[in-house]
Amino acid sequence: MIISEITSNLRTRIKEFTDDSLYEDSFLFSEFLNQRSTFLSQRLKKHYFISDINYSTFCMDTEKTLSHMCGCKTIGCEVFKTKFKLPDYLSGRNKSTISLYTLDYGRIDLIDERDAKIIDLHPIKADRVQASLVNNYVILWNVEYPAILIKMIAADPLEVMERQSCQTNTPCVDVYLNDINTDRDLIDLCFGKIIEDLKLSLSISSDMNNDSNPEIKL
Repeated sequence: MIISEITSNLRTRIKEFTDDSLYEDSFLFSEFLNQRSTFLSQRLKKHYFISDINYSTFCMDTEKTLSHMCGCKTIGCEVFKTKFKLPDYLSGRNKSTISLYTLDYGRIDLIDERDAKIIDLHPIKADRVQASLVNNYVILWNVEYPAILIKMIAADPLEVMERQSCQTNTPCVDVYLNDINTDRDLIDLCFGKIIEDLKLSLSISSDMNNDSNPEIKL
């Protein structure tokens, strides 16, 4: 479902159509993303099945740099690192949702950066492509790839679009036409919780206004 459909659907359900609506589209979409993350996180922590439609797969460019994160130091081994930080992504109880691949979908093993030198000497594991997540960047230890594929459940799928390779400079792109990777039953759950929260918020606001009105108190 694209963003404009999400905000339009929510407006229909809460009956807020006019220009002086209490809620901006950006607010409604932000609430949707918050509820989406909450429900998906709950499912992940309970080891429930998560449909692939909730995942984002995208290509991210890499660049040659030094393995450490001290920009002023020139020592250290050369590695390939993603040009941008990863978008925020969701995790389960014991595992994140992120997977890394080469451009032809060869698996890239995720390891602790402290084990990189040890694994490089291993008779079997040394032949596998190894990478680590450091400060939310992907560092490739033993290969030189200009780009890699990343699969994850992004907290905000729009962040994926901002970081992926082959970006175009097309002006006036309507962000509300972008699809948000969410399955249908999860969308309905998000809508229901948002409407429940908004009704509660309006009810509390109405009660406070009534209590502060001296004419009502008399």
